[in-house]
Amino acid sequence: MFELIQRIPEPWRQLADLLIAPLAWIPRMQQTLWDFFFAPGPWWLVAAKYLFLVFPALLAVAAVWCTQLSIYTLPFRSGRVQFIPTLMLTWWDAVRAVWLYWVGMFRFVGVALGWAVTFSTFVAKLVLEVIRQLVLMPFTMTGRMTETYFRPGVPWVAFVMLIFWCVLEAAIFSYTLMPTVTELLADLVGGESTARFAGPILYFFLLLLVMGSFACVQTLMDALKKREWKYIVQMLVVELFVMFFEVVFLYRELIDALTPWIAQQTGMKLGLTVTLLLSSFGWIGIRGMTRFLFGQFGTPPMLAFISRRPMVDEGEPRPANGKPTPPWWRQPVAELKQEIEWLHARSNELLDYLVLPVLQIAAAALNFGMVLVASRQVFSLPFKEAKEITQTWHILAALLSVAVVVSAAEPEDTKPPRSTLFVGVDTSGSFRSAYDDALTFVAHYLYGHMHELGGLSKPRDLFVTAIGGKDNNEPKSFHPIHDFNNKDVKQIETDLRKWFPPTDTLTDFNVFFQQIARTVKERNLVLAPITVMVVSDGVPDVRDGTIKSGTPASYQQINLSPLDYLSKNVTVRLVYSSPKVGDNWRKLVKRDRVRFWAVEYDVMKGWRAQMRPDTDLANQDRFWKWVRDNVDYRVRRGA
Repeated sequence: MFELIQRIPEPWRQLADLLIAPLAWIPRMQQTLWDFFFAPGPWWLVAAKYLFLVFPALLAVAAVWCTQLSIYTLPFRSGRVQFIPTLMLTWWDAVRAVWLYWVGMFRFVGVALGWAVTFSTFVAKLVLEVIRQLVLMPFTMTGRMTETYFRPGVPWVAFVMLIFWCVLEAAIFSYTLMPTVTELLADLVGGESTARFAGPILYFFLLLLVMGSFACVQTLMDALKKREWKYIVQMLVVELFVMFFEVVFLYRELIDALTPWIAQQTGMKLGLTVTLLLSSFGWIGIRGMTRFLFGQFGTPPMLAFISRRPMVDEGEPRPANGKPTPPWWRQPVAELKQEIEWLHARSNELLDYLVLPVLQIAAAALNFGMVLVASRQVFSLPFKEAKEITQTWHILAALLSVAVVVSAAEPEDTKPPRSTLFVGVDTSGSFRSAYDDALTFVAHYLYGHMHELGGLSKPRDLFVTAIGGKDNNEPKSFHPIHDFNNKDVKQIETDLRKWFPPTDTLTDFNVFFQQIARTVKERNLVLAPITVMVVSDGVPDVRDGTIKSGTPASYQQINLSPLDYLSKNVTVRLVYSSPKVGDNWRKLVKRDRVRFWAVEYDVMKGWRAQMRPDTDLANQDRFWKWVRDNVDYRVRRGA
């Protein structure tokens, strides 16, 4: 820039220096800031400069450029009296934005450290809990198995022990009988190739015999318990034959295998009689021990399993089908999900803490640019939360509206102020008592606004719809301003009664507000003042029955958030409600930027007393003044 000035001829150079004087010192200031931020130093000092001073410095540079450039526009700018205070207030907002940026950065650092400590604690607790569960898992599983086992039911341990004993006993007898059977088959068949087939067959045969032996003993014991003497004698005979078979063919072979050891230790040779006696004693001892240990409990389930009968006697008590115990891992997994949700919530909060201070600076810088170009601010600083930041399409709409105002050929005082009026009529059964009077008043109210009677302002856009439905979230048609043109009061009232009969069952305010927001965005009605007139008793209904109609919880379900940020001035007017309902709307319905005004039923029903008989509507000054002072009262922000 200075090189360009030097190229200007000498007679004009002083004039150029004078003209460029408001901007000449800014590049030197920028160079000084550049040297300051890129000067070498300790890492902590460099980090502190970048964290706390870079964005305020950028804001200062932008503010200085816009302020100095605005000096050149003062001779040609309209509204200079308003422009200078606006620029000064923008500087005040910039100073507050810098201070809030520093406070926000300190808060972000503190919250980040606290979040890191909390997250580390959570990870440590999670690891310790996993280790504890792994260490306690054997004890937990054993305890659960023990608790389940001692309940009445099938004696699975005895059943498994019986099967194991039968398998073991069959294996022992197969080993002792294998040489005899192999030799016998070799003599009968005449070959040794049958030995490999004889082993499995012999084992399966002996397994069935051992299991049958336990079954015979169990049958004999059951007969003794029932004192069935005839059956007892039969089973004794059968048991003697079973004993004879097992002693002669099974246990004798076992005793014969032990005979050499007995002869070696005692020097006594056992004869046939002694061998049979020892075999008999062995059979009785083994059957007795196994019977009393597990046979009496395991044999009935084995027989029931073979015969496909219930394993538990019908007379024995059975545990009731209680609520199944959840697996041990369900609670840790549920706690982990809660912790993950907490981490997501905290991470979003941490992101807001980081973004909000930076956006304060960016919004302040953008305000300087808008003041320079359009003599108005875009953002209302400071931001208290992230949702206060206006969306991009709102900013574009604001710029478009400013461009239209600047480029329009029509003088400003000849344009009607752009405003939008939405009227919702309650068509539910709970409003029938005031329905007739309300529709008559609404007809007069619409006629007065459309014809600007008594000082009422004519809305640029008007929509009338019903509030109600057979079910929640039932949308209704919006009748535009064209449906009321060239009609008198009686015709308007007739149309209202035809369009909105009181036949609905529910009053759903949320879908009404959502439709208003959608209509405003689709028709590009943003930024213009919006008035929402709710003609209703104000009592919300909840379809599913979880919340009773008229309770504080039902009012808390009313959602006015769709109306936020549609315009700088959004007013909801509730007419024909009771004083208690109006108070509930003020205290229980959450609203951020929406203004609220309520006119009770006792006040509204007095509108007819303000009408003078035999006087046309254009001269009903007292009535229109009553409308301005009571229904169209201008509500202050925060009221």
